[in-house]
Amino acid sequence: MHVVIDCRFVHHSGIGRYTREIVSRLVRMPLTETDPCRYTLIVSPHETDEKFIAACQRPGVAFISVPADMYSLREQWMLPGAVPPCDVFWALHYNAPILPLRAGRRMATIHDMAHLSFQDGMSLPQKLYARLFMYTTAHFYDKILTDSFFSKRELLRHEAIPEERVDVVYCGVDFSRYEGAPPGEGE
Repeated sequence: MHVVIDCRFVHHSGIGRYTREIVSRLVRMPLTETDPCRYTLIVSPHETDEKFIAACQRPGVAFISVPADMYSLREQWMLPGAVPPCDVFWALHYNAPILPLRAGRRMATIHDMAHLSFQDGMSLPQKLYARLFMYTTAHFYDKILTDSFFSKRELLRHEAIPEERVDVVYCGVDFSRYEGAPPGEGE
């Protein structure tokens, strides 16, 4: 299986942390001889994160650099051409490509619905951008991941898509960084 992941948000706060943690762990999962998995990680040449790159460098992992700014029209025409043929394309934010991709399946993570639920203070172009990309991602991607049941309910309320297309996948905790009871204790 070949999975392509858009990791260009690696430097952004919350989404960057999500990207660094989930992708660096995913690519370290053992490969099996019967079902090997290859990864292609899309990164930005403007915001190279050497620590992230080093954490992800291993056999079966390739990198593609796409020099387009996030939330730009340029990313929308450059990204689909840069994505190689793959089994799964995973966008880690709602600004997923809207043009066709050479991917068997497409999935995206929509962390929250703030761009639609709280539009006060947003300019008209920002509102239109959020509306368009939230809609296309929610309606044209095969699977949507979100961080909470609240976000799932908001997504279903705003976009009216089938519930089975949306899965809640909680953000993990790096127990090496926090003190307290190990998982499973104190429940």
